[in-house]
Amino acid sequence: MVNIDHFKKVNDNYGHPCGDVCLRCVANTIQQTLRRSCDEVFRYGGEEFVVLLANTDLDGAIHIAELIRRQVDMLEFLFDGNKIPITVSIGASTAIPNSVDDAQSLFGNADKALYEAKLAGRNKVCARPIEA
Repeated sequence: MVNIDHFKKVNDNYGHPCGDVCLRCVANTIQQTLRRSCDEVFRYGGEEFVVLLANTDLDGAIHIAELIRRQVDMLEFLFDGNKIPITVSIGASTAIPNSVDDAQSLFGNADKALYEAKLAGRNKVCARPIEA
């Protein structure tokens, strides 16, 4: 799970049209960072995205998450002549979901890891394995 840090401030300071461009820019950056055709990015709501990485273990997910974080951090996001710094916090988890419960656990763990990244100061990647 990927969340744009301080996104409300972008909307408040520069307006919703800027926020819309920011969302598209981050989504495009995530998509361009993904290397395999089986990997997908989806807007989950608000300023949150879900990245699904098929056949990827936790170390691989952390590696891709860190690539995404760095690529977004390096963005030169300009809007109406203003350079706006953009960062993301990312929570990673992995599972082979065989049921709705497994999928819910996967999303729950990724969400918990995302909040750990935010509490650790944002612009970070945190991961949580599925608890047995």
